[in-house]
Amino acid sequence: MRHEGKTAVLTGAAGGIGSLLCRELKSEGATVVGVDRVDSPEADETIIADLATQSGLADICNLLSSRRVDLLVNLAGMQYFGLFDRQEPDQIWTGYVVNLIAPATLMRCVLPQMQARGDGQIVNIGSVLGAVNYPYFATYSSSKAGLRGLSEALRRELGKSPIALAEQGSERARETGCDLVVAVGGGSVIDAGKAIAALITNRAPVRDYLEVVGRAQPLAERPVPFIAIPTTAGTGAEVTRNAVLMAEEERVKVSLRSPFMLPTVALVDPELTYSLPRDVTASTGLDALTQCLEPFVSSKSNPITDALARDGIRRAAGALRRVVRDGRDVEARRDMSIASLCGGLALANAKLGAVHGFAAPLGGMFPVPHGVACARLLAPVAAANVRALRERTPASRGLARYQEVARMVTGRADALAEDGAEWLAALVEELGVPRLGTYGVRASDVGRVVEQAKRASSMQGNPVALNEEELAEVLGAAI
Repeated sequence: MRHEGKTAVLTGAAGGIGSLLCRELKSEGATVVGVDRVDSPEADETIIADLATQSGLADICNLLSSRRVDLLVNLAGMQYFGLFDRQEPDQIWTGYVVNLIAPATLMRCVLPQMQARGDGQIVNIGSVLGAVNYPYFATYSSSKAGLRGLSEALRRELGKSPIALAEQGSERARETGCDLVVAVGGGSVIDAGKAIAALITNRAPVRDYLEVVGRAQPLAERPVPFIAIPTTAGTGAEVTRNAVLMAEEERVKVSLRSPFMLPTVALVDPELTYSLPRDVTASTGLDALTQCLEPFVSSKSNPITDALARDGIRRAAGALRRVVRDGRDVEARRDMSIASLCGGLALANAKLGAVHGFAAPLGGMFPVPHGVACARLLAPVAAANVRALRERTPASRGLARYQEVARMVTGRADALAEDGAEWLAALVEELGVPRLGTYGVRASDVGRVVEQAKRASSMQGNPVALNEEELAEVLGAAI
């Protein structure tokens, strides 16, 4: 066993995450000592102590000095981070589970929680991160004073533009000695957190690193560790290598991109999505479906992304109607969280397509939520691609992929590619997603949106090159 004969101390062991970690460590042969205000039934031994008191802190310090401790995980709260000195080089004592021995161990802790042990194990995340308002991201410091100051500053700055927020957030993080970024929220929150984590260690102006409107300069230094905790299902931003930021002057969404920007850890718990309102559930869910479908039909797909995309498409197709109808449908919420994760992994390793090619300029030029843009464009793009493929290359792989999609979503073995596009259109209408005209997009805007969409990097993955007339017809159908 990996931890045979080792001793692990977990503060805050009685909570949901603490219980999960106790079971994981014990299953690998470790002896687990829990420290909490109440008994921890999963630990081998519990020391009753309140770390909010001097006597409680004295108790755990005595424990650490009187025994050989191979691992200490502080789950009592980030305010205690840094209180425990490292006694030996191989000991990993941190303020959070993310540094538990090695990433592989952590993933064994996190993924079974979602797939096998039921939802809600992350329900005590507030005790780990401190008070968090949804949607919100915070940068945490090993300094208690720095933590409070930064959190307050970020709350005040949330109304500013994403680029300004990323720059000012990273400046404040450096000033207060922050060495860990945690993002809790939807895709834009996670992307802002990624940007801050990168800019803490890379100090040039943010536009030097931005694509399209900047110099696209590569990051010279690795970002500080970054934890992504998505509360939507969704964008899949918790497993992608870029941060999408709005450049307000140019009215376009652009990326800060680097292979170093993959989150250190993604914590995916479907229970965090239970309270999503119906409209957000629908639009983000359709975005998740899109991000599985586009890599699957993409000209850049591969066997690994195909496997992820197939699973994500099946899950989303089966769960979307149910989860919008009943947000407390636990199985549907779980399927959507997994579909979103599959989509993020697939798009990060293949290309997207015309849906996202349009979504980027639309999100910059109009106040259209990304999920709404993807939802409304999904069926028109599918119909246009199928029609173009059938006319130009009827034996193409792309058309065969659309036919496979049709059979997955309709459940019919005889479904044609066109049937899949019709199924998607009916789904979007049934879920009540607003048309793009609701956000001010007019027929007179089609030409300039198409012009920008043609240059979008996502268009490179579309299974067929659509001409301007076809692109204009797609956009018109979504207005």
